[in-house]
Amino acid sequence: MILSASEMKNVEAEAFARGVSAESLMNEAGAQIAGAVRQFFPKPGHATVYFGKGHNGGDALVAATHLRACGWTVQLRPVFQEDDLSELLQKKLREFH
Repeated sequence: MILSASEMKNVEAEAFARGVSAESLMNEAGAQIAGAVRQFFPKPGHATVYFGKGHNGGDALVAATHLRACGWTVQLRPVFQEDDLSELLQKKLREFH
């Protein structure tokens, strides 16, 4: 099932209301993204990851971290200065390095 942006925001808001943290959602989304990449490309390769300053960028960084742990070569390409990244995204960037 594919959700619209507004439906996804509602699902996220409901999760937050139940006490799920943004970081938990980010970790799960990133793990799922990496799993999908590995499903289609089972042998480690090279990935260039472009990421923005919000939580979707954090999803990408978590995915990049998982791929690198599986032997992938990962090159990061932020589209904003590090100072512009959210605190959580800066944390995920530190975890990648």
